[in-house]
Amino acid sequence: MRVARALLFLAVGALVWAIWLSWGFDGTYPAWQVAACGITAVAATALGAWRLGPVPAVLEVALPMAVGLTVAWTLWARADETGLYAVGAILMALGTGVGLSAVAAIASIVGRRSGVGSHARG
Repeated sequence: MRVARALLFLAVGALVWAIWLSWGFDGTYPAWQVAACGITAVAATALGAWRLGPVPAVLEVALPMAVGLTVAWTLWARADETGLYAVGAILMALGTGVGLSAVAAIASIVGRRSGVGSHARG
């Protein structure tokens, strides 16, 4: 299940990018488009991490999600003739990795403490 979950969230990350940021680009993304992508990524990460422990939430949900988002963006951006897309890819990987890891850890802790959606607690 661990590898399957990681692969699922890798695909979800790429899909989130494709849904929100693969269209309508004319040099810069509108703020609403980036915000919608971010909100979707945060929501998907929180939902995926809700019933997991903090470590699996980060390793199986947040980091694969960040990789999916980063790889999708990088494959699209590599057409940039200046080569600066590599800097953007590094910054995106770091930002999404750290940010989504924090979201996953917090969602995991809150989800496990609340017991909502968990059958383990009576």
